[in-house]
Amino acid sequence: MCGVKGAHKRQMNALENLMAEKIPFRFNCVLAKSALPHLTGVAELAIETGAKVLNFIAFNPFEDQQNNQRSLRDVPSYSEVSSPLVHAMDILEESGIECNVRYYPLCMVPERYRRNLYNFQQLPYDSHEWDYASWSWSAEASQRRRDGELTEPFSLRQANIRSSLFASWPDYLTDTSISKDDEYQHSAMIRARQHCNYQYDPKCDTCSIRTICDGFHGDYASLWGGAKHGQSI
Repeated sequence: MCGVKGAHKRQMNALENLMAEKIPFRFNCVLAKSALPHLTGVAELAIETGAKVLNFIAFNPFEDQQNNQRSLRDVPSYSEVSSPLVHAMDILEESGIECNVRYYPLCMVPERYRRNLYNFQQLPYDSHEWDYASWSWSAEASQRRRDGELTEPFSLRQANIRSSLFASWPDYLTDTSISKDDEYQHSAMIRARQHCNYQYDPKCDTCSIRTICDGFHGDYASLWGGAKHGQSI
């Protein structure tokens, strides 16, 4: 899956070293087509080795991943993912291993597992994930370059105001009625709508959880269809 000879052996060696040194670890597993037959095995490995958390990560290219070429060969439909994903979640739930699924529509799992799904609005509540305030600063191009000059720290509200979504809100920076929760919700909306072009299918309009679900990643919709293409995802 990595396309690098010997990668799996190196992963297993690293895992054994972590276990030997009693260093806590978690698993990240992408939900690519090639991974779907192995989700049960990944879940069983997490249990066997004592992983604290298993994160399943759905198709969501952003920042430095946005320009990579992808096709239907490696991007499964959400309906293809659901069955093996839920089976793996059942195994983890039974064993008491924390399981998170990122960037996946809430309607694609049974209701009992919606609490395990993290879209952009839920990520700030995941204690293992990047914090939007620090992420906004650390994702700046200058911070990501070896020869870049560090920029001055800035607040999450200052990061949000750069978005075109808030350009017409002149008092946004000084509005004292905006809570910290509001700031994080604004940042989540920017990341979903502006950075990743998330879209809703027409059927989403009748869903009771639409306001806390990002919908479908823009690149996913371009591959599998969606509202812009007159199809149902």
